[in-house]
Amino acid sequence: MMQLRLDFQTTKKGSLSMMDYILKLKTLVDNLAAIGEPVTNRDHILQLLGGLGADYNSMVASLTTREDEVSLHSVHTILLTHEQCLSLQNSAAEDHIIFANLTGTSYHLNNKR
Repeated sequence: MMQLRLDFQTTKKGSLSMMDYILKLKTLVDNLAAIGEPVTNRDHILQLLGGLGADYNSMVASLTTREDEVSLHSVHTILLTHEQCLSLQNSAAEDHIIFANLTGTSYHLNNKR
């Protein structure tokens, strides 16, 4: 029982996809409930947010400073959407680097003539 609670309290997203991280925490919450140790939605949300990396700092700050209570489902939706935005930003940055490298190579090849 204590090990399960410790697993819940120390779980981090790390390299997991957001969906895998959400499901991992949900499994731990369900297992705790099954042994008579239910986790409140608030504690679930706080652990979910606390286990995120630096890429999510702005999102965590936004969610934890809200005056109204946010639902677990809303937090899931917000985090999944944020992950998609991060993925698109990273993809755009990689495309920009590739384009810059290709442009530099083209310039270099043209000047060798």
